[in-house]
Amino acid sequence: DVGAKGEFTAAVLERHGREVEVRCPIPPTGKEWQQGKKWEISFKQLPLIDAVTLWLQHLEMVEQISTQDRGKMGVELSIATAGLARHVDLTNVGVGVSQVLPILTMCLLAPDDGLVLLEQPELHLHPKVQLSLGDFLLGIATRGTQCIVETHSDRLINRVRRRSAEDEANEIMREVNIFFAEKKAKATHFIHVVPNEFGAIEEWPEGFFDEGPEETEKIILAASRKHENRRKERLDQKEKRSS
Repeated sequence: DVGAKGEFTAAVLERHGREVEVRCPIPPTGKEWQQGKKWEISFKQLPLIDAVTLWLQHLEMVEQISTQDRGKMGVELSIATAGLARHVDLTNVGVGVSQVLPILTMCLLAPDDGLVLLEQPELHLHPKVQLSLGDFLLGIATRGTQCIVETHSDRLINRVRRRSAEDEANEIMREVNIFFAEKKAKATHFIHVVPNEFGAIEEWPEGFFDEGPEETEKIILAASRKHENRRKERLDQKEKRSS
């Protein structure tokens, strides 16, 4: 058990990292994925620490991790990042690493018929990392582990929608349910948001990650008004010079 806040992650990796093998989803990599290849997920039996390292590398956060039992001082967890010749303590790198490390460890250790609860796993993570974390969670869910994720990240949702569109067999749609929590009066209501086989949400609930499109629309309108004002100013100056 990594603990509710991931506080035992180092101890778990030290004790079980090499001796326990897990069924690890293989990260989607390569040019074929960038070109929109259909979604296919495969698995490989790996020692826990190798599986965690594989996904940390895919997330472009860490190149290698190691643990060492320090007796009464506890378990030391150190990491190596790209371009760094030596291992450093976890406290000397970004908060995102300490945020995602327990998530990877817990999900990989969970049994195929188990249940994982995650609260805002996207915290402190770069948008690109959030997208790749969506692939990891989809892989864990496809393995059979039920993941209940509370998130404020439209990127996680969009990665699910993209994989649904790429999935020729429509398996993702059968594995995933999305619910939008909306507060009305003094009660919270849950709206089932259903992407179709092409990844589109046909009935988009009001307030469901619509801030981005609305902001983009306002930027375009403001830019259009500014361009029109600049055009009028140039015409006015041209008329003044001609007169």
